Amino acid sequence: MSKMVAPWLTFVCVVLSILSMLVGYSPANAAPKTRAACTAIPADLFSTTNSKGTAIMCATVAGKLSSGKVKGLCFNSDNDATKAAKKKWTKSKRASDKKNFTNKKKLATVNNALCKTALDGGDSPVPTPGPIVTPTPIPTENPFSCFTNASATKPGCFGIPSGVTGSITTGAALWSSKGCAGCHIVTDNLNKSYSTLTAVLPISPMFITSTVQERADLTAFSNRFQQ
Repeated sequence: MSKMVAPWLTFVCVVLSILSMLVGYSPANAAPKTRAACTAIPADLFSTTNSKGTAIMCATVAGKLSSGKVKGLCFNSDNDATKAAKKKWTKSKRASDKKNFTNKKKLATVNNALCKTALDGGDSPVPTPGPIVTPTPIPTENPFSCFTNASATKPGCFGIPSGVTGSITTGAALWSSKGCAGCHIVTDNLNKSYSTLTAVLPISPMFITSTVQERADLTAFSNRFQQ
């Protein structure tokens, strides 16, 4: 019996070998999957929240403000994700791909609007410009300092956005309430700019969500010894 089975096994092995050569496929020579290009985390990265309190990451990519997600050292823009979904649907014409593209487009539209509102400093109406009044200088104030006598930042200092003033006192309270004191001593992280805090607060290991005003206050607290 074994003598009859052996030729059949040999025949089957030969046939499978020939088919494998004709198909030319094996896991070793399969085409590698391509990965999407990694966009390095932009320097102007900041975070905001939606109506549900979920953190939304925002940054400028290719000259446009976009929401997205931080993964490792990459910023995955919602705009790029929408373009990729549209390209896939255009090629496949599948209903599922169309639905995926539509959902990503809606999400990007909503989140991009939240990013713009946060960047503009809120959704309050823009006041009508009044007459320009030249302020009277305070003689006792150090003209070379970036702080007023009330420990508030002056315009143009530490990279804080125009129209926003940072407070050392409020920044000190945020240092505790945001949990910074859990890992740092009070003399850590001195002289940090607004853009630096904007980039590092929302990512590992801190994952701290903050508003434009809160980052301005923390920046003031970080630079408090420059008075």
